[in-house]
Amino acid sequence: MVNESSVRQKVASGFIWTGIEQLATKSLALILSFLLIRMLRPEEFGMLAIVTSFVLIAEVLVNSGLGIALVQKYSLTREDENSIFFVNLILSLILYAILFLCAPAIGRFYQNDGLVPLVRVVSLCLILFSLCIVQEAQLLRKMAFKERFRINFTALLISGVIGIGMAWHGFGVWALAIQQLTKTAVNTCGLWLLIGWRPGLKCDFRSLWKMLKFGLNYMLATLLGKLCMSAYPLLIGKFFDGSQLGIFDRGKYYPQVIVGSVSDVFLRVMFPAFAKMQNDRAALRAMFSTAHRLIAFFIIPTSMVLAVTAPSFVPVVMGRQWIACVPLLQIFTLVCACIPLNMLCFHLVTSSGHSGQRLMLEIVQKFLELSILILVIRQSLIVLAAGMAVHSVLASLISVWSCRKLINYRLIDIVRDIQTPVLLSAVAGAVAFGISLVYSGGTLGLILQLVSAVLTYIGVALIFRVREITFMKEYFMIMIGRGRSL
Repeated sequence: MVNESSVRQKVASGFIWTGIEQLATKSLALILSFLLIRMLRPEEFGMLAIVTSFVLIAEVLVNSGLGIALVQKYSLTREDENSIFFVNLILSLILYAILFLCAPAIGRFYQNDGLVPLVRVVSLCLILFSLCIVQEAQLLRKMAFKERFRINFTALLISGVIGIGMAWHGFGVWALAIQQLTKTAVNTCGLWLLIGWRPGLKCDFRSLWKMLKFGLNYMLATLLGKLCMSAYPLLIGKFFDGSQLGIFDRGKYYPQVIVGSVSDVFLRVMFPAFAKMQNDRAALRAMFSTAHRLIAFFIIPTSMVLAVTAPSFVPVVMGRQWIACVPLLQIFTLVCACIPLNMLCFHLVTSSGHSGQRLMLEIVQKFLELSILILVIRQSLIVLAAGMAVHSVLASLISVWSCRKLINYRLIDIVRDIQTPVLLSAVAGAVAFGISLVYSGGTLGLILQLVSAVLTYIGVALIFRVREITFMKEYFMIMIGRGRSL
């Protein structure tokens, strides 16, 4: 049986290093984005959003779910790794060729010839991505989050400097394209330099077939998710103009980065942790509930503060030319607040070996999402964003319902886990809103709102000694080897 104490120590250490990674990389990403958004036009961000949507879909096909199969498989051989490496590489070459040949058709569909070279250049990320899937899986299996942080931060820094330099010299959308390509290239080189593994010619196709069967369900589930996510920029780019797509894209980007970075700290750690505890349901339920409480403790106040401060945040940080992003940004904070619970359920189901159940979950949720999208696509961007918010809430409830047999986690347990951060966030949000009435807009008003909200939330939590504070202390104690089992 897996040593539960050892797993918890790795989880605690993973929280610390993933937290450092998210704080450093997302802070750097936000700084780079703030600089780029003032040098580039909304339509240029819209063009890249269209191209990136095609590449993201192709990336899922390149991976084929085999990367996650490597993490999930209990006993792994070198032949397994060799087989997956060559399958991924061949798939990437095929898909790059398809996108290269289809680029003119994409340009004609959107009546924008500038998309043709963009598709052909950005799609090179597929080949680079395929070269590091095995190394990435090895890091996840070892829960080596410190090493992953170093690589990701270096890739972001180098690509960001190049992107800003190109934008400064007037390269427009190509600054974004080359930034994305450089980041993937540096990340791949870093993994090859750090991980000693190199592919060999000996493969085990019998084992590969077993992993393919597991990975196929995961790939189809992920593909459905990427298709629905990509449907928004692809359809908005068709029914709206490029400038509106750029506004929609940036309105969604900042909640994803700010709120998403908080949830990623936990979600990246929990899949390998769940995989190691998959045979102990009692421990699995306890770990799931603790993870959800901690995620909610950070996610809910982050979403609340971002929504309340949006009218000040957008003009001060992004510039007044992006003022139309305000209502979109506020709605997307709700969308991003619901995603972590949904993904936590997905990680639980997949790590337990139920990839078929994960696929069915995706089918149900994406059918619901596409139905809502079809109903609202010809409406305004605000109605479109509201439809996404409705779907996020319903999708989370569906996911929790599907996990009840695995760990007996019910809807009432959701309420118990989030009631404290919801109440604390309401108080902090009210304080921030009150500050905005006194100091309307401007840098000073934004700073006062943020500081007052954070101090209020933390202060009230410490005064009432909420359980989440105790959880964090105990995880830190476990990390340094002096803690007790939770």
